[in-house]
Amino acid sequence: MMEEVEQLCDRLYIMDHGEIIAAGTKEELLSILSTEDTIKVELSKIDETFVQNVKMIEGVRKVEASHSQ
Repeated sequence: MMEEVEQLCDRLYIMDHGEIIAAGTKEELLSILSTEDTIKVELSKIDETFVQNVKMIEGVRKVEASHSQ
């Protein structure tokens, strides 16, 4: 929902386990992310629609989903 973020927010914060791990404007955060090789996201439940939506995000080159028990 990046369109909504752009309309409503001047600054963004990314949190992990209650700690702010990144903060800045959309452009600053995209710049930080563009220098990363891999972003790993662990989900308790994987929905195929979610995976497809992530694949459509600009700059995403590869999405892998694995189902582990």
